[in-house]
Amino acid sequence: MQFLSEKFFNEAVESLQRMIRIKSVEGKAKEGMPFGEGPLNALHEMLSIGKELGFRVYNHKNMAGHIEMGPDTDEYIGIVAHLDVVPEGSDWIYPPYGAEIHDGFMYGRGTVDDKGPAMASLYAMKALKELKVPLKRKVRLILGTNEETGSKGVEAYFQEFPAPFMGFTPDADFPAIFAEYGILTMKFCMPLKEGRMTILELKGGEAHNMVPDRATVLLKVQDQEETEKLLKSIDCEVPWDYAFEGENLRINVIGVSAHGSTPYMGKNAISYLMKIVSDLDAKELRFADVYLNDFAFSDGGEKLGVDFEDEISGHLRMNPGVIKLKDDKVQLVVNVRYPVTFKAADVVAKINENLTKDGFVMEREYSDSAPLYYPQESPLIQKLMKVYQRCTGDHNAKPIAVGGGTYARETKNIVAFGPSFPGDEEVIHQKNERISLSHYQRLIEIYTDAIGVLAKE
Repeated sequence: MQFLSEKFFNEAVESLQRMIRIKSVEGKAKEGMPFGEGPLNALHEMLSIGKELGFRVYNHKNMAGHIEMGPDTDEYIGIVAHLDVVPEGSDWIYPPYGAEIHDGFMYGRGTVDDKGPAMASLYAMKALKELKVPLKRKVRLILGTNEETGSKGVEAYFQEFPAPFMGFTPDADFPAIFAEYGILTMKFCMPLKEGRMTILELKGGEAHNMVPDRATVLLKVQDQEETEKLLKSIDCEVPWDYAFEGENLRINVIGVSAHGSTPYMGKNAISYLMKIVSDLDAKELRFADVYLNDFAFSDGGEKLGVDFEDEISGHLRMNPGVIKLKDDKVQLVVNVRYPVTFKAADVVAKINENLTKDGFVMEREYSDSAPLYYPQESPLIQKLMKVYQRCTGDHNAKPIAVGGGTYARETKNIVAFGPSFPGDEEVIHQKNERISLSHYQRLIEIYTDAIGVLAKE
């Protein structure tokens, strides 16, 4: 598009770098900082950039905010994005908060999820302003700060403000998303037994909606020589190591991270660690055998009888995301994405029915975000699909269903729209998250078209 001059785009790149350099993982709540210091710093910076660009800005209780343009109408077009990020993990090629550009890519946590798309939306608003496009409705970029850990900020925002007339959230895939799976998060626990091996430490995963790429266990062993013989006979398809620390044994496993909605794209470090622990053949480590029987290497929930599917959205997906030792119990957090025609209660009941006896027990309380579904013929889906087809030339593209959960669940009249294109490498929630500058430029162009269409008609 002609409006994307070199000066315009360079400014958009520099503004995104300002945001990526802020570590906005949710932290401990403090006075005036409901989700910790990082998310609040990100909100302040984004609102500052919006103000610098000449837009109206608003901070809602340091939990969310908006950047606004256009006529003072009751109806508005809403773009709902988030500024918080998941933990960065380890082993990055470049600093996860450095926003460094190498070979045409900007590296950093949040470049794709979701600071990059948020900034692309803001510069789409700037483009509409510079082009003097007449708008029938005002446009509001709404910014949340804890989407990755519960969406409470945007939930509070929409308790005060009405839902948009139409809009989108740039936090999934292209083309338009007409359905989002239901999302269940369940906690399980299992008591430990003492014996010739005693578990002293167990840790794996950082967030339930990420495939864990690290897991470690510390065991107290009585017979190191026999244990080492067993260890040397173990075969594992992911990197792992062990070391004796005095009378204790530490085992570390390195997996491959992926988004919790696509567990089949990663290698779950917890599952591989449990396989190694099980191979040590100690009765008091039965929790590992139970884990293998119920949860391990079962991305579709087959082992627990919840391999549900429907024609609209597809197969259920299961991710054991976090494991730890607490109060002499192994605690496990499992994230499940279930098809849109099913109910959470059906999934929970079937899992409880099939759990190994005297093994892991599900806690009574669980978290559920119900599925989202818009008919493919709905006006919003059709408008966004036409924008996508016009901007990409892909006239065969069709709306899709996704396993990820977005802000489309938090209010009416919006669906997910981008930022990832079909065939893109999966980098969300992984080390070396990055966005190509050409991709970023394309997002600005598509979102300019989309916002213009929704706000003019």
